[in-house]
Amino acid sequence: MEGVYRMNKFIMSFCVIFFCVLTVSCGKSEKAAIQEAESLVNEFNHAKEFWQWEKMEQASDRLLQCAEQISRQPEKNRFLIEALEAKGSVYFQKKDYKKAFPYFERAYSYYDSVPRQDVFSRIDSVMFLYRLAIKSGRKKEAETYWAQAEKLIEQIQVEARTNTNEPFQKNYKFAVSGFINHKMETFIGEEKYKEALAIPSELFRLYGNEENFRDECYSSFSTFSNMALCYSELGNYALADHYYELNLTTSYQRHLFPTIPYWEWIKSYIKRKEYATAMKLVKKTMQDITHLELRNKENAIIYVNAFIALLYKEMGKKEDAKKYAEEALRHATVLGPEAQKSLEVKLSDCL
Repeated sequence: MEGVYRMNKFIMSFCVIFFCVLTVSCGKSEKAAIQEAESLVNEFNHAKEFWQWEKMEQASDRLLQCAEQISRQPEKNRFLIEALEAKGSVYFQKKDYKKAFPYFERAYSYYDSVPRQDVFSRIDSVMFLYRLAIKSGRKKEAETYWAQAEKLIEQIQVEARTNTNEPFQKNYKFAVSGFINHKMETFIGEEKYKEALAIPSELFRLYGNEENFRDECYSSFSTFSNMALCYSELGNYALADHYYELNLTTSYQRHLFPTIPYWEWIKSYIKRKEYATAMKLVKKTMQDITHLELRNKENAIIYVNAFIALLYKEMGKKEDAKKYAEEALRHATVLGPEAQKSLEVKLSDCL
């Protein structure tokens, strides 16, 4: 009987010790997984800032695997949101909107379970879902996400009347300006250019005036490109050129080159058959970007060479067009496979 008692006592002691060791071991593993996840979030954001697509994809894959290994809440869902949105962003950059959508959709489903996930992050997420729904042809879902975004915007507008905290006010203005920009882009998509041009006045009032908006709102360059496009479509090329130039200089201040708006600017000159003015602009731009510190500098040089090639093609100068097209394509691998293929198609008539 005494032997049985000793044996039971030994088994109980062993179980207690084993449980304690297991707990400490799991605790260390959990802590290490959280630290690794934090590191991978930073790695992804750094790659995104410098347009390093392959590194973005690698970091997003590793982050998703790491987040799945975390068991403690709300940390697990917080990192799942980061991981899923990172993975969705990779597909978005590849223009694979159907694959991007479920990642953002799943990420958004976790927001209610993460108390520290602020309302501004939620607005960003739901607006991204709205954009993806539009691009994927999911009209009803787009309407649902837009309605959710409107409620969230109304919520922070009410709070902004009494909350004078500077970081809150800064985030509030940024969120509202993003929402208003989406309204403008919706009108542009419907070719309602006059209605779209009525929108920026709301943004200027939000920041006090156009100059404050330009300097204080990070995404102001996007608004200026939208305004330029509208004026160009309406035939007011003087104002179109003014806002295209404002888009370019404001983008430079953000250490970016605005590839798509810049090409729209060149196309507006081609439409007017002002080839000499367009060529003078692109040659000056090439000089500028070689000396500027831009996060997408390599990409910028490739695309400006491509734009010069396309401009020469319009001018009937085939040899010059071929020369610049070959130069652009020689370095195009840094753009990523999808963008490289798209550029090859665009420049095929120049070769």
